[in-house]
Amino acid sequence: MRILKEKILKAHIAAKEAELSKAPKEENEVAEPEPFIPRRSERTTINKSHKLKATSEYKLSPFNIKSTKNIIKNYGRAICNFVALPVARDYLDNIIKKQNEDVSIEEFIEFAQENKGKVDSMEGFKSILIIKRADSPKMCSFKRIFKSIGEIFIKYFSVNWVFESRVTYKQAHLGFRFKMLRRLRKPELFNNLKSSLKW
Repeated sequence: MRILKEKILKAHIAAKEAELSKAPKEENEVAEPEPFIPRRSERTTINKSHKLKATSEYKLSPFNIKSTKNIIKNYGRAICNFVALPVARDYLDNIIKKQNEDVSIEEFIEFAQENKGKVDSMEGFKSILIIKRADSPKMCSFKRIFKSIGEIFIKYFSVNWVFESRVTYKQAHLGFRFKMLRRLRKPELFNNLKSSLKW
């Protein structure tokens, strides 16, 4: 930050010197004009204006309407696709053994692929996470496993996915990573995405 301030100050001094050198000189004048050194009040106004510009640009860039439009859908589909990868098999095996679920990996992969279309919206995503009274024991197992494998994906694989996928707004997806993790852990609190994007 100090280097940036010095650069701005030098640029300001150079501009003032150039302005003074362009002014018409009198015939008898021999001495060179004194270099311009801005007063302390001028320096602070330069720094304040620069800070204001930087903060306004930051607020506009990552979290606009377009960048947050498909985040939930993209994360949901990415988790469903991750389930079918060979990398996920060891994790799934451990989750199923740890939670004593009476389900096979193939059945769970089939469940994830069938529900890939449901994650187009927030409500659809919540429906695969929240266990309801009407759900069968197998469906409850699927939902618990999906929640656990989703956490693993976001913690360890989501950064690679963001940079290697065709996602347009990469910074917005990265910024939403930990919010998505909190929503997976407590899906009943999965509320409006736009209201939570305040950095």
